[in-house]
Amino acid sequence: EENVSREYLKVVDELNLNEDEAESSQQEMFNALDQLTNIKSNSSRLLAEREASKTSLSEIETRILFIDEKLAEQNTVKEQISKRASNLSAQNKEQLDVVLKGKLETNRVQDELSHLEREVQNRGTKIQVYENRKRIFEEMQAEHEGYAGSVKKLLKEAERNEQFSKKMVGVLASLITVPEKYETAIETALGNALQNIVTKDEHDAKSLIEFLKERQFGRATFLPITSMKPRNLSQEEKNLLRTDGCFGIAKDLISFDSSIDNVIANLLGATVIVNNLDTAIKLAQNARFGFKIVTLDGDVINPQGSMTGGSKKSEAVNLISRDREIKTLGEEIEKLKELFATGDEKIKAKKQELATLIKQFEFISAKQKELEVEIAKENEKLLKIDIAVNGFNIFSHQLPIIPASFLSVENCTFPTGASSSI
Repeated sequence: EENVSREYLKVVDELNLNEDEAESSQQEMFNALDQLTNIKSNSSRLLAEREASKTSLSEIETRILFIDEKLAEQNTVKEQISKRASNLSAQNKEQLDVVLKGKLETNRVQDELSHLEREVQNRGTKIQVYENRKRIFEEMQAEHEGYAGSVKKLLKEAERNEQFSKKMVGVLASLITVPEKYETAIETALGNALQNIVTKDEHDAKSLIEFLKERQFGRATFLPITSMKPRNLSQEEKNLLRTDGCFGIAKDLISFDSSIDNVIANLLGATVIVNNLDTAIKLAQNARFGFKIVTLDGDVINPQGSMTGGSKKSEAVNLISRDREIKTLGEEIEKLKELFATGDEKIKAKKQELATLIKQFEFISAKQKELEVEIAKENEKLLKIDIAVNGFNIFSHQLPIIPASFLSVENCTFPTGASSSI
């Protein structure tokens, strides 16, 4: 009986154990069914999300394609604009060089014009000065300024009376032409003889003297051509003149009519002109003071050995140089007038040239400014394109990234103990 009881208890225990295991298995089955239900629910949700993601991905791909196309388009446009801007910049640089050259050329012509205008103005001023000076000399000549009163009376009477004028050849100063270099020396050599009246013969001289006496006009010296005896140097004395600083015999250094040769030979045929007093002294010693020697400054060594020098008056020189001054001034005035007219024509031409250059400069400057405006517009376009490209890049970076694994349910992981296929 004890054995039977033990067997019975053993069977009961096994039955109880089996019931517990059955209950546990049943609970596990219920749990697995719950998990399967959840998996099915999640699977449906994931499938729905996958379909939605596929639609979203298609839209994203479409947007990305649109963005890529726009970026390519903008890059193409940007490249074209950059190339155009680069060409415009090159043109602008060339145009700037042209503008600079035009400015320099305009300034050069302006300077030349200013220089010409100053030259013409100076010439105009010089013409006025010369004309005034010439008029003064002509008035002095007309009024016989510088001559003694008696000589003036004779000259005035000769102007009024033709028969009277025939008795006079002229005043010595008006009958000779002296190079400017020798004016002082000749004036000194002749002294008061410059105002002497040259006549054809002694009878005419006598008639003029009587005229002065009758009217009490004073005294004058007359030089009748027929009575004047020439004075000349000997050949030996002429040989001494071959020395440095000696210009020659005074008579040979001036110009005059051959009809008064005797008069000039008498007054200057034995007078020698030298450069300075040292030469004069040396020559006088060699010639044993045999003739008059006069320097360019008007210093004199007389045949007897006396010497005269010092400061000089210009009044007598004016008697000699007056005709030359009038003639020279007249020639200078004519030259200046020609230069003035030529300069005036040059000014007109230069003004025309300047006006043309200014017009050209304004044109090329306007072109250069237009280029700068075009360059600014192209740069503005480039800036807008860069902004647009940056906007596209920012937008593309903001698009969501969906992993490929998310689009496949087969890759989903299920809990342990549950089957993936129902």
